[in-house]
Amino acid sequence: MSGHPVDSAISQRLADLALVVVVGALVVAAAALDADTTALDFGFLVVSAAALAFHRTAPLVVLAVATVSGAAYVLHAHPGPLGALSVFAAVHLASKTHISRAMTKLGARDRAQLVVFAYESGLVTARGS
Repeated sequence: MSGHPVDSAISQRLADLALVVVVGALVVAAAALDADTTALDFGFLVVSAAALAFHRTAPLVVLAVATVSGAAYVLHAHPGPLGALSVFAAVHLASKTHISRAMTKLGARDRAQLVVFAYESGLVTARGS
């Protein structure tokens, strides 16, 4: 490779495609071990893996698609309290991680400082304002 921008873009796309194929194959192989996996379950998993191809251009969309399709898979494959508990636990852990990273990046010592930062930066406004 000559270091040309086109070469770099092509190698990034190939790396993205490889990521999709590897993650998709691993997830589908794991789901295939479960005898109760249906075609709909495989569909949810394929959508999650395919969304990874766009992680550079639309990371929030990829996160949303992977989260929703992953939760749908868990709830469809494991209906009832067990599935709901695992989805709830994953969402709770993700939100705690997000808050912790925001605190680290902003140098906040607690969540109250995050709220103050949100108001001071204009990210949040008071009702009626």
